[in-house]
Parts: sequence; C-alpha cells; structure tokens
Amino acid sequence: MLVFLSVFAVADARKVSGRVHCEGQNLSGVLVTDGTNFTVTKNNGTFKFDIEDNAKFVSVVTPAGFVADFSNGTPEFYRAAEGQSKFDFNLQKTDERVSYTLFSISDPQVRNKAQMAQFAGKPCRDLKAQGEKYSASGPVVAIMLGDLGWDKTLPEIFKSFKKECAKLGFPVYVVTGNHDYNKERPFEDYSVDYNANFGPYNYAFFMGQDLIIGLKNIQYVAEKQYIEAYSEEEIAFVKGLLSHVSKDMHIFIANHSPISKGWNLGDKSRIQGFDELANVLKGHKVDFLSGHSHIMNNVSISENIMDHNAAAISGSWWIEEPWCRDGTPSGYEIFSVKGDKINWFYHTLETPDNYQVEIIKPGQSLYHPNSIVANIWDWDEAWTVKWFEDGKDMGEMVRVKDVSPSYIKIIDKTYEDLGKEIPAFRSPKLNTHYFTATPSQYAKKVTICVTSRFGQEWIYDVDMSSYVDAQAHRGG
Repeated sequence: MLVFLSVFAVADARKVSGRVHCEGQNLSGVLVTDGTNFTVTKNNGTFKFDIEDNAKFVSVVTPAGFVADFSNGTPEFYRAAEGQSKFDFNLQKTDERVSYTLFSISDPQVRNKAQMAQFAGKPCRDLKAQGEKYSASGPVVAIMLGDLGWDKTLPEIFKSFKKECAKLGFPVYVVTGNHDYNKERPFEDYSVDYNANFGPYNYAFFMGQDLIIGLKNIQYVAEKQYIEAYSEEEIAFVKGLLSHVSKDMHIFIANHSPISKGWNLGDKSRIQGFDELANVLKGHKVDFLSGHSHIMNNVSISENIMDHNAAAISGSWWIEEPWCRDGTPSGYEIFSVKGDKINWFYHTLETPDNYQVEIIKPGQSLYHPNSIVANIWDWDEAWTVKWFEDGKDMGEMVRVKDVSPSYIKIIDKTYEDLGKEIPAFRSPKLNTHYFTATPSQYAKKVTICVTSRFGQEWIYDVDMSSYVDAQAHRGG
C-alpha cells in the first residue's frame, strides 16, 4: 500500500485584508485564498481573513467574466504574501458568455534559445490563429500542462516563455512539471523560479459555468527525486475550494502527470493520492487534463471522471518533423464548452481539424504487417472503429499496441544522419490507440469507418489490389 504523502507543516496564522475590484466597481462574492484558508469578498469588495504565517501567496479565484492582468504573459491572480498585510486585486472584464474555448497544451519543454525559437514559430503561430478563430464564439483560455522548460535554464526560459505567451491575445495559465524545478539550486529552493514567474502551484478560476483548477501532482521528495502524487496539500485545497461551489458543478483539473498509464492495456493503477482526491470530488463530473508522457491517451477513470492525457506540443522534443514518439502528431486538445455541453478534439498544428486518423497500409507496420492499422490518437471508449471487406460488415477492428511507421522512419533517419544511437526518451513508444483489420487472402477493397463520441465520421477505402504480392500472408 502506498504511504499517503504529507507536505503540511505546522504554522501560525496572521490576519490580512484587501479588496477585489474592476474598473472602479467593487466585486462581491469573490473567493480569496492563501492555498489553505478561504474567504469571500463582501458587498464592498473587501475581504479579511487569517492566512498561514508561512503562506507564499494570497490569490483570487477569478469569477467567470473576469480575468487577472495577463499582459506579462500569464494571469497575475496572486500577490506575494511575505511581509504583506494588505492586498489589492484589480481584475479585467472579459466576455460574459457561458460558451468558451479551452486549449489544453502539453510539454513545451524548451531547453535553449533555439528551441524557444521553434516554440515561437509554428506552435505559437497556430495558437494565435486558433485563438482568433474561437474568440468569435466566446472567451478563449489556455493551460500549459507543465514542463515549460528544462531544469537549469529555467530563469531565462520562463522569461522568454511569458514573452511569447503575451503575444497570443488570450490568457495562458500553467501548472508545474518535473522539469519546472530548478535542480541547480539547493533542494529547498527548487521552486523559486517557478513561483517567481507563475505564482502558487494550486489555484482556480471560473469560466462559463465551470470551475477550472490547476494542481501540482509532481512532488520532489529529495535531491532530484520526485514522485507523481497528490499530497495532503492538494487534497485540502480542492476540499476547501469545493465547499464554496455548487455540488453538481463541472470541473476541469489541470496537472502534469496523468492519473493512469493508458498506454498499458488493462492497467487499472492510479497515481498516489488519487483515490483520496476522487472522494473529495464525488458528485462532480470532472475532466482531468494532463501531459508528462509526451504521448496521447484518453482514459475513462470512472463514470464521472476522465483523464485527457495530451501528447506534447513539442513533438519528440523539438526534432524537426512534428510527431510524438507514439505516432501522435504534435498539437493540443481543444475543448469547446457551451453551457453544460462539452466537445473536444485533438488539433494537429497548422492542419485541418478533420485530420484525426492515420491509415497504415499492409506491410507498413512492424508489429502487424499483415493488417491494415488505424492510428486514432484521440480515441476513447465511446468511439467505434469498424471495417468492411468488399462491402461485408466485418465488425469492430481489434485494439492493439503499435507505433506509427511515420515516426519510426523520421527518428531512424534523424539519428542515422547524426551517426548516433536513438536515446531511450525518443525511442518509438508502443501505444493503445491503434486498431487492426486483417483482410482475407482475396480481398479487393477494405473500408475503415471511424466514428467519434460526438458523431463525426471518417471513412477510408484501401485498395488491396496493390498488395497482391503479400496475399499469401493475409488472413492470418
């Protein structure tokens, strides 16, 4: 049994006060927190409460229709608490419609200036274009799901990262990843750079009819050693937060590590502390947004909880061709929310939205050479994947582990040209969003029909006449 992680320390409390307003208007009913304690602003926009003596920040849970200033790249919904007793939060008005768009973006993981230039190119160009497109139907917000930088270069990378985000035209929130701790500093100072640039690890804000929570689930327990877990601090933060919202409110929770290992068929394990967190979330429908793995998996954890583990916007750590190591093209998830209706899909950078399937023809897959393989990166259990042989319904395709030959070809050539071995972290990674159809020996045409949970349909015909040389091997 896992030992539940505790990071709480005994601390004295001290009284603080402040005001939340917008364009001269006092805002009542706004949640204010130090990460442990919560209060709500009065009719005149003021608040007063006790915070922990060791609290690093006082922050506001911005209401729907408002946002903290994000002109420096990311919303400054927080104020440093040390030595302060009065806090002023001047919010900005945004679109008040209940419809909004959320971009869920995983692992930029920028190491140096060259990679920052890559991030500022196609990814930011695409984000800006999509932001302009979706802003016509309501406000747009993005969350970067951790690993913004890469360890020791963080002071410079964070500054450049915020500069690029400031050009996008919509607020970009972030959560911390394992590479967002500066391990060149003493262990007790690992968090200094992240906190200085982005504020508290745990925070929340409202959009439309939803609550969006950012949580830390990467816990450093010793020098350069971390575990993937929700600590008592995260559990208590969510519990305190939910005591102020309706019992049936829909929630997004953004964090770095996925809850489960979706790339392992049948794996039911969950990260440490998840069961305790799920107990706090009972009654709410929750969509978790995660990264960390650099591959793509949508996993239904329970009837009310789903983990959307997004592939990396950096692809395979910024090699030129835009593929992640499991054969997902580099991109991000787009959630379109209209009141209580939520749709989502995976958007490949600078590619039409209907690009959702890669058809791998017979002889191309290293693992299923006799089959047609459909690579469906945004698949979840509500999708259907059927096939037909010469018009005959053959039923569901078989879910298997595979990896795209497109990525294998690219990574092999990249390292062949370098004269080096492929490092383990860039090696092709088998994943479970692949489906096989194995035609009979004399099949002439195979039709693949893919239907998403939202009813979109993709149909592909594969002419088998060009695979005559392999016919003796087909059908098993």
